[in-house]
Amino acid sequence: MCGRVTTFFNYEDIEMSFDAVASFEEFMGYNPEDIEAQYNAGPGSKLPIVLQAEQNRLISKAVFGYSPAWAAKPMFLFNARAEGDFNQENDPHYKGPMGIVQKPAFRDVIKKQRCLIPVNGFIEGTTKEKLDKPHWVYKADKSLFALAGIWGIYQTQKTFSIITCMPNELMQTIPHHRMPVILEPHQYEAWLNPETPIESITEMLKPYPAELMDLHPINPAIKNPRNNSPELLKEWKQESKHDLFS
Repeated sequence: MCGRVTTFFNYEDIEMSFDAVASFEEFMGYNPEDIEAQYNAGPGSKLPIVLQAEQNRLISKAVFGYSPAWAAKPMFLFNARAEGDFNQENDPHYKGPMGIVQKPAFRDVIKKQRCLIPVNGFIEGTTKEKLDKPHWVYKADKSLFALAGIWGIYQTQKTFSIITCMPNELMQTIPHHRMPVILEPHQYEAWLNPETPIESITEMLKPYPAELMDLHPINPAIKNPRNNSPELLKEWKQESKHDLFS
C-alpha cells in the first residue's frame, strides 16, 4: 500500500520539474508559489497532480482517493494494484500480466486517464506493524519525483489513485510487501499520452531501482493524520520514549 505522501514544495517546483502549467480556472487568485506543505498527506487530502490537456501538461488539484464515476458513494480507492487480482502473494519477482487493465474500477481510466503525482517522498510502515513502525522513503538525491496515478471525475471533483507494484529490495528491508510505481522523466510523455498503447503502459508498472532510493524510520506520531510537521520526518530512534506529538 501507499497511503501517505509528502508534498512540501511550491507550484514553481512542479512547473520546472514536470514542464507543466497551472490551470488558470483552478488557481485564479492563488499565488503560484503558495502551496500548503504536506508532511503527512493521506486519503481525502487535496493534492496537485499533473495531467495532459491537449498540448500542455496541466497542474490541477484532486482528492487523494479515486472514486469511479458510476459509484453510488465515494470509494476513496487510494491505491490501484498494477497486478490487479494476480500476484496475491505479492511476490517481488512476479513477471505475469498486469491485471489492473481488467479491474472494473480501473480498466477504463488506466487506458486514457493517467496522471503524474508530484511528491518528494512517501510514508510506509512494516507489513505487520504498519504505521506503528513508519519509514519515510525518498529519492537518494532528495529530488521531486512522480508517482504513477490514474484519475477521474466524481460528482464534479477530480480524484486520483496511486498505482502500486511489487516491492524493490529497499522496500523489502522495512519490510513492506508493496511500493508505488515511480516514473522516470523520460516516461512522462508516454504515460500522460492517452494514445500510448496499453502494452507500453503496463511495461512501466515495475519496481523502481532500489539504489536510487533511501529511507529512514520516523516518528510513529505520523499515524495520526492530523499531525503535519517537518519534525515528523526526522530520523527516529525506535528506543526513544520522547514523543513530541503525544
